[in-house]
Amino acid sequence: MTRSPGVADAGAEAWQGAIVDIDGTLVLGDPQGHGYRALPGAPALLAAIRAAGLRLAAFTNGTMHTNADYVSLLTQAGLDIAEHEVFTPANVAAHWYR
Repeated sequence: MTRSPGVADAGAEAWQGAIVDIDGTLVLGDPQGHGYRALPGAPALLAAIRAAGLRLAAFTNGTMHTNADYVSLLTQAGLDIAEHEVFTPANVAAHWYR
C-alpha cells in the first residue's frame, strides 16, 4: 500500500487500520441485493491489509442484510472477511446507543 503526497508525516508503520467501503469498492451487488461479485483487486487488497498487520473496517450504507448475511455474501464472492470487520448503519447505531 502506498501513501499519497501530503498525507500526515507518520509513516505507514504508524497506521493501525484500514477503512474500506464495501459497495462499489470491494464488490458489486446484483440488482435484487441477493449476491455480490468481487471487484478486480479486492481479494488482494484485503490480503495486503492483513499482511501489513492492519485492522480492517469494511463499511456499507446497506440496510438489507445483517452482519452475518454480509459476511456470508462477501465470502461467497471470494473475500476473506470476518463479522467483526463489517459495519452497517444498524450495528453502528446500536453500538453508539449502548
